[in-house]
Amino acid sequence: MPDVELGNTNTADNETTIEAQGDSFIGDSVFRADARKAEGRPRINGLRGDGIHGGAGAIGGGGNPQQTATVPAAGPGVIGRGGPVGDRHPGLRGAGVIGVGTGFRDAGPEESAGVGVFGIGASGVVGNGIEGAGVVGACGLILVPDAKTTGGVGVYGMSGVGPGVVGIGGGPINPEHRGSPGVVGSSGSGPGGEFDSEETGQVRLVPSKRKTLPTLGLRGDLWVQIRPGRAGSKLRQPSLSLFMCVQDSPDVRWQKVLLDPARLKGGTVAP
Repeated sequence: MPDVELGNTNTADNETTIEAQGDSFIGDSVFRADARKAEGRPRINGLRGDGIHGGAGAIGGGGNPQQTATVPAAGPGVIGRGGPVGDRHPGLRGAGVIGVGTGFRDAGPEESAGVGVFGIGASGVVGNGIEGAGVVGACGLILVPDAKTTGGVGVYGMSGVGPGVVGIGGGPINPEHRGSPGVVGSSGSGPGGEFDSEETGQVRLVPSKRKTLPTLGLRGDLWVQIRPGRAGSKLRQPSLSLFMCVQDSPDVRWQKVLLDPARLKGGTVAP
């Protein structure tokens, strides 16, 4: 291959390798493409690679761990950092990595702004864990647990400031039809869900203030209603009622679950 000619299409019959020379190498990268000084044109990519015949557009291999490190760790294969936002560069924060499946549109800046990894495709993001969880999500300055802790879990979520996992279901297309659930748990031989708490209730149903029973429901649904206290009573405390859906066709039917009339104070030994 002859010398690279700038501005022209260059051909090659073999790979071109750029090597760092041992201790004499100066810098933090072997090859760098910088488009930041070309500010007169919109959207200039710093580097682009196109593969063929199943070859990847770009491959990154992590470096070996440092021998002198207290906790040896190998370098990552690829690091993506979103573009900076400041006084000179107002606008949305860029995503660290955007992955687009074949045949799908590119992500808009409003969708992917400030996201570490954003994926669009038949499946947006897929994780397949071998030793640990398939996907791990941590929030609130929590250290990511090791593979031994998350092993055997499809999705592992934890947070120090809010819920570990939030699921929001889609609303019904027809208001007369029931919408999709926010979270689904299913198991072949075990329970569909397991909840544990030492300091408070294991499960909470948010009470509804509506006066009429729901017209949408399936057998087994639970519905909690809260009603204000009656005027003139001593306590004037709101009351709660629990209902179970016992029929969903042809008409939804509910039955009230009878509760013990005693109201026990927290900290009382459970009868």
